[in-house]
Amino acid sequence: MNRVANLSSQNLSLALLQQTQSRIMDAQVQVSTGKKSERYMGIAQDSARLLSLKSEHARVTQYMAGNKVADMRLQKMETSVAGAMDVATNLRTLLVNATQDENATALALNEEGAAMLGQVANYLNTQLDGRYLFAGSRTDTPPVDFSTLPDDGVFTGTASELYYAGDDETITVRTGESSSLRYGVTADEAGFDKLVQALQIVATIDTSDIDAARTRLNEALDLANEAISAIPDVRSRIGSSRSTLELANNQHDEFLLYAEGAIGDIENVDVTEAVTRLSSHQATLEASYASLARLQSVSLVDFLR
Repeated sequence: MNRVANLSSQNLSLALLQQTQSRIMDAQVQVSTGKKSERYMGIAQDSARLLSLKSEHARVTQYMAGNKVADMRLQKMETSVAGAMDVATNLRTLLVNATQDENATALALNEEGAAMLGQVANYLNTQLDGRYLFAGSRTDTPPVDFSTLPDDGVFTGTASELYYAGDDETITVRTGESSSLRYGVTADEAGFDKLVQALQIVATIDTSDIDAARTRLNEALDLANEAISAIPDVRSRIGSSRSTLELANNQHDEFLLYAEGAIGDIENVDVTEAVTRLSSHQATLEASYASLARLQSVSLVDFLR
């Protein structure tokens, strides 16, 4: 039985039907995933920009992670320096009392000095994630060893040349695409050196000769005061480095917000709009099926009637 519809019109109808089915599948994927396409070819005109944004996003994220690690180390160092400062302050109080009248013989100076020296050793040998923070680049080496200090407390040079086992190289962190920061302090800082000398004098002092002891205690007091004047500068430098890292990460945060928004604009779909399109395509498909079925059911006899 002959049909009114010819082969050409039937093929066209089928092609349009397949296109509608394809659009429905795309819309279903968009609704279920929230993405415009599962492949870059689906967003070909923006794919190069998307790849560039994602690459930059990953790079900046790495910079931020490195900055946060550096800040954790600096924060730990800042705490240790504050502890050393407390020791210096307590030492000064002890020495002021010891130089008054005959107090030196009544105070347990050797024990107090040794205990404070142990505290300073703990602070300067501070570790984080297995790294010694005050050893410069020699992060696997404890930076201080006070067993090498003179038994009589008499120094012919600096104390750090005897106790310090690190080096002068501080750590560098890449804070951004074109910026870096050398950060940290070492255990041979002048403030620590003076403090150690003062403590070793106290830890080894002989109070049997009160006049000689008072001379040595005044020497230790002068060193303690020098340490108290110098250590805040060490802490200030650490704080400055932390501020630099914070500023860098704040700038990175702003870029990440921009990049994530731009990536979302390229990748993500308006789900409400996608649902509306899906409903429209489904209605079109149903109407197309109905029209095609009706055309295929019409015969020449029906047409002649």
